[in-house]
Amino acid sequence: MTCWRYCLLMQATALDATDSFVWHRVGSLALQLCKWKLARFAFEQGLKLRADGTLCLAGLCDVLLGLGDYEALYPLLVASARAGVSMERYDVQGRVSWYFR
Repeated sequence: MTCWRYCLLMQATALDATDSFVWHRVGSLALQLCKWKLARFAFEQGLKLRADGTLCLAGLCDVLLGLGDYEALYPLLVASARAGVSMERYDVQGRVSWYFR
């Protein structure tokens, strides 16, 4: 069931690559399939289209946290906090404390 959904979503991005929600769905499905690079790409595309897209932002944070890419994750969390988006579920302070040094 998941493979046909993946194919349909990829076709949807080919038809309309300007819809951030489609990119969010592609990213979410890629996460379920453990396709980390595709998930990261999809969420980044969604954020390029809609910078205030909290769904793509949260998805990208999930991917970066899963990959252990704290250097890329931390600036997103800071930007989110400045924009007033609650990202409290990402308790990474201990993991990124080296970033402050």
